[in-house]
Amino acid sequence: PLLAQWLWHLYRAEMVVIVGVIVFTFSPLAIQSSATAFLDPLMLALLVGSLWAGAAGGRGRPVAAGMLFGLALLTKYQALLYAPLIVGQGRLFGWAWRKWRRWLVGLLPPLALFLLWQWAHGAPFVWQAQAANYGGLRLIWSWELWPRLNEWGRVWSAVLGTPPFFLALLLPVFIAWLVQQEDWETALDQLFTAALPAYFLLLWFVAGPVEDRYLLLALPLVALVVARLTARAWSLLPLLFPRIGVGRWMPALWIGLCVAQMPASVRAYHSQFPVGSWPDADDGAAQVGAFLADAPYGTVLYDHWYNWQWRYYFFDTGVYVNWFPHPAALLDDLRVFAHTPGSRYLVLPAADAAAPVRRALRDAGYRLETAFAATRADGQPGMILYRIDPP
Repeated sequence: PLLAQWLWHLYRAEMVVIVGVIVFTFSPLAIQSSATAFLDPLMLALLVGSLWAGAAGGRGRPVAAGMLFGLALLTKYQALLYAPLIVGQGRLFGWAWRKWRRWLVGLLPPLALFLLWQWAHGAPFVWQAQAANYGGLRLIWSWELWPRLNEWGRVWSAVLGTPPFFLALLLPVFIAWLVQQEDWETALDQLFTAALPAYFLLLWFVAGPVEDRYLLLALPLVALVVARLTARAWSLLPLLFPRIGVGRWMPALWIGLCVAQMPASVRAYHSQFPVGSWPDADDGAAQVGAFLADAPYGTVLYDHWYNWQWRYYFFDTGVYVNWFPHPAALLDDLRVFAHTPGSRYLVLPAADAAAPVRRALRDAGYRLETAFAATRADGQPGMILYRIDPP
């Protein structure tokens, strides 16, 4: 409902609203992410609500928009990624400084309550803890470029249930179309369309984990782009076929879109896409957790890719999880602690991205012995657990 309301207040076009809702509802990513305890869907709902409030009635409801954005920001700091869209939409709707002051009136109370709660409890800053779940932020290394592109391409295929190059071809066509026009609706299209490649590049070049839930932020934008491209193409039909009443064929178009997305939706219903609630979502972390469950105190697990998952499996065991940002940091730690009591393990994905880590250890004289190799439900190899033997 929030997506439909937002699209309606943006364009006042029935075609855009219905097509956008169809694309979002039948998306495999939305279906397989519906049963989750992660905060990303809640954050997304608050962000779309903020965009809707900013466009409501053509003039917007600044206080509500600011409050919803503030709540989204408290949910996860990644909500900041929508700030340019919210500001850009407000400018296109002609918000004067008076409305932005009202927007701040809505934004500041949730932030103030949050900071007061943090101060009263003296706990680590929530956003800092969220960033620490995957080891902070950095740009990727050169050897991570193609492995990450391949991994993100696999995840992006679940957005529409089509190969990712379909969306990669769709965007340039739509952008080329938008360059030819300069009306207000085109400016809105340009704003939200440009956000998609920008977000893709951010996910690719910033070395966070490849998590499908991060693509939920892109899903409303994909729905908007597909809906607007469909509406623009449909508006050309009366010029090409003036004798055919195009309006009466709209229900057929909507039914056709539903039928076209049905196979992918059925696959998503059975959790057959590598996103969300699929059997291999943890890449074998549960199997590795069971293998190390009885490990004695002093056992160290070195990890770079799966950090936050181990807190679930090892919070009450003798295993200490040591995250390393790059191979050099791992070697520095081993030089100091490799000969201390306790086994040392290294967990790596069964992918080429792990090759530089293995190579660095072997070049330094360390021996890697496979202690356990996880197997995914589809029969493909999962993460691999190595025992590190010092030179």
